[in-house]
Amino acid sequence: MQITVETVGLCRKRIQLVIPPERVKEEVNEYIRQASTTLRIPGFRPGHVPRAVVEQRYGKAIRKDVKESLVNDGYQQALKEHNIQPLSTPQVDLEAIPLDEKTASRSTSSSTRGRSSNPKITVGSPPRRNR
Repeated sequence: MQITVETVGLCRKRIQLVIPPERVKEEVNEYIRQASTTLRIPGFRPGHVPRAVVEQRYGKAIRKDVKESLVNDGYQQALKEHNIQPLSTPQVDLEAIPLDEKTASRSTSSSTRGRSSNPKITVGSPPRRNR
């Protein structure tokens, strides 16, 4: 996963995630495998639901979960790698982020507020009062 962080304002950062298609496909396959072992669908024994049936019925929901998981993992990794301490929750539009298993998925819409790593604080002596 390629992560780029740019400073947008004094206390704002924009995080761009580039997720390789292999990682997306791997995550989708893992979610489908887990779902097929736990789902109970009429006509199939528990834990023996074919992959095609799982994809047909729950494909959109699984891809949404994968997207949320990958964006969350990338966000946490960016916070750790770039020493960002968020002041609030990030603004992410998951609907605008494409999830493609053939080309790299890009997320440029996630932004977060972060503190500067080296804030400048100057302290002077208090003003004198005339009595």
